[in-house]
Amino acid sequence: MIPIFLGLLILLVDQAIKTAVRNDSMWLFGPLQIKLVENDGLVFSIPAPLWISLALMIVAVSGIGVMLWSKRRMPAVRLPAVLLMVGAVSNVYDRIVHGAITDYLYVSLWLPIMNLADIAILVGLIVLIIRRHELDVRRR
Repeated sequence: MIPIFLGLLILLVDQAIKTAVRNDSMWLFGPLQIKLVENDGLVFSIPAPLWISLALMIVAVSGIGVMLWSKRRMPAVRLPAVLLMVGAVSNVYDRIVHGAITDYLYVSLWLPIMNLADIAILVGLIVLIIRRHELDVRRR
């Protein structure tokens, strides 16, 4: 149950920040900048028509949903699957409602501008890969 509450919290915070950023384009917090960038492409702003990006996102959300449902009895998979699902749903919502994904987190290093949903997806993928590796090691 905790992964679901965490997922809902991430979804709400991400959408609240996106709404705030749409109204005020830049805040500064040390090396972290919060500024509005509307990404109408794919990941890392790779250009793509809206229908292609929506189709890919819907396929991804559906795949994650199937994985989450089929592995629902595996506690090791719940949190990363919820993080993947929440991040994807938040970005799909942006794409449908606003025509673009609202990115707002920028660290003046080599990192691309992103949002909390992107971070949830990235963390979910990393944790899923680590847990998959742990399961493979235990089976040997």
